[in-house]
Amino acid sequence: MIGILKNNATKIFDRIREFDREKKEKKRLEMEYAMLQEELYKTNIQIRSAYNNFNNTTDKDCISYYLFLIKALEARYALLLKQAKDIDYA
Repeated sequence: MIGILKNNATKIFDRIREFDREKKEKKRLEMEYAMLQEELYKTNIQIRSAYNNFNNTTDKDCISYYLFLIKALEARYALLLKQAKDIDYA
C-alpha cells in the first residue's frame, strides 16, 4: 500500500514539474516574441529612414551607402520576421 502511494505521489510530482517547465518555456517564448516584435518595429523605422535619406541625397557615395544600408536592414528584417514566425508556430 505504501509503495502504491509513493508511486502515485512520484507521478503527481513529475506532472507538476513538467507543467512548471512548460509554463516557464511558454513565458520565455512570449518574452522572446515580444523582443522580436520590438526589433522588427525599430528595424522598420530604420528602413524607412534610410529610404528617406536615399531619396533626398544626390552625392554618389551617399547613394551607395544608403543602398547597402537598405539591403542590410531588409535582410535583418527578413531574419527577424522568420524568427518571430518560428516562435509563433512553436
